[in-house]
Amino acid sequence: MASAVAHKSKRNIVLAALLSLLLVIGIWHHSPAVKSQDSTLQTAVIPSTGDSNWRPWLKASKVRVSAVAFYGRRRYVRILDKYIKQNLISAGGLLEEVLWIVRTDDPDDLNWLEQTLLPSEPKCYKRMQSSGKGFANHYRQLASDTYYIKLDDDIVYIKEGAIEALLHEKLRNRFWIISANVINHSVLTFVHAAMGAMQTYHQEGEDFVANKMKPQGFLDGSPFGNMTYKPYDMCALRNFACVATCHYNFLDNLARDELYKYNFGTWDLNAFKYERWSINTIMFKGSDLNREVISEDDEQSISETLPKTKGKHCGAVGSAVVAHLAYVTQRGARLEERTQVLKRYEELAERLAGPLLPI
Repeated sequence: MASAVAHKSKRNIVLAALLSLLLVIGIWHHSPAVKSQDSTLQTAVIPSTGDSNWRPWLKASKVRVSAVAFYGRRRYVRILDKYIKQNLISAGGLLEEVLWIVRTDDPDDLNWLEQTLLPSEPKCYKRMQSSGKGFANHYRQLASDTYYIKLDDDIVYIKEGAIEALLHEKLRNRFWIISANVINHSVLTFVHAAMGAMQTYHQEGEDFVANKMKPQGFLDGSPFGNMTYKPYDMCALRNFACVATCHYNFLDNLARDELYKYNFGTWDLNAFKYERWSINTIMFKGSDLNREVISEDDEQSISETLPKTKGKHCGAVGSAVVAHLAYVTQRGARLEERTQVLKRYEELAERLAGPLLPI
């Protein structure tokens, strides 16, 4: 009797073990985290960006990378231009070409584009023709087999290695659209604050005067104290003190070589629900978007509508730090007039990459 019970017990243990194994295999097989979205690379073992095999692997895999940059205001683009040129193949980077999409009617800005910007890099810089009010036509013109980094014209800092980090994450196929770790971002600013990357500054009078600003400490009691993780948070999008504090903290952290404070690894932007987020700097493959229905509000389509429809998640890369100057609501709060932020970013770009193009 005891022998029969022992035998039955052993059999149950074996059956339970087999059931557990089958469950694990089933979960792995159906996990979207390992399901490839690009069949041409689904069996590839991708070297890390610091591996000596990374660049040879990209070449052998025929991975092509270009930039799509929106052109509007020359006072911002002359800063962005320096970082783009640092990332061209001719400078040791990944970018084969840069497509400038014109989004301005200002004659002075248009003249500067044709007479100064495009001639400064004639082999790689190209003006993309556009039509219509929206952005759909721009995405339809992109090559299906090319990876693109899309940049707003007021991106005023790109960390060395950021584009490679974005491409590496995209090639892993864990997320559909990949966002940079954007300083001054509708959603990620909350994350930066929660990680301890920011503190309040003492403000004398109406303006933030650089030589009178002193760090004070924690964010409670400041406008950041009521900040929320939402795409339309008023602090992140509209409050002058919030955006000024965001930029001055970043510039101070960069000067102290403390950008690790912003590095969250990877961040699933759809971990809880499909909600809008800012697409100031994103990495995608041409085939991701060139056949999709994209509304005049391309950000709504790319960050929320299409991922929700497709059941795909988008993610951000913590090491791929870029700085975004301002939303239109923040410029309306006179960020440039009341701070020295733009001047600080001009000086930073010249220190890291040489003289800016004249305007």
